[in-house]
Amino acid sequence: MLISYRILLVSGALIFARGISGCTDQSTQAEEKKGYILPDSLLKTIEIDTVTNLPVLNSLTLTGKVDFNEDNVIKIFPVISGQVSDIKVMAGDYVKEGQVLAMIRSSEMAGYSNDYQTAKSNVDLTKKSLDATEDMFKSGLASQRDQLAAQEGYNQAVSAFEKSKRILSLNAAA
Repeated sequence: MLISYRILLVSGALIFARGISGCTDQSTQAEEKKGYILPDSLLKTIEIDTVTNLPVLNSLTLTGKVDFNEDNVIKIFPVISGQVSDIKVMAGDYVKEGQVLAMIRSSEMAGYSNDYQTAKSNVDLTKKSLDATEDMFKSGLASQRDQLAAQEGYNQAVSAFEKSKRILSLNAAA
């Protein structure tokens, strides 16, 4: 009985010592793992392996397009039609207000310029006609009706000239 009591005492001491050492080991292990705590559901789906340097066995080639942020782009449309003869800036360049972006050759602009020159000539012509009619009215060779008609023709020519001048200046070619 004494031997069995000793065996029981030694085995109890060993169990107690193992229990104490097991508790301290688990607490230090838990402290070490705090930085890498993962839920059990995630641990089941991931595979942890050692990093090695190996040649690429399979590669995947994809097509794509590198593009700019559309939110930071302002689209500019010219007010006249025509052919672009020279581009001064490219996509992605920073631009300043008033900077020339492109040169456009336009038949519309040629028409506006022609209208301007025609209106200017009409103003000169109707001014001479008005002056001549006023001289004739003062001399008694023309009626007041002729003088008023010449004045009205001059006013219309000036109005057409101002209109063509504004159209030309709106299109930045005055």
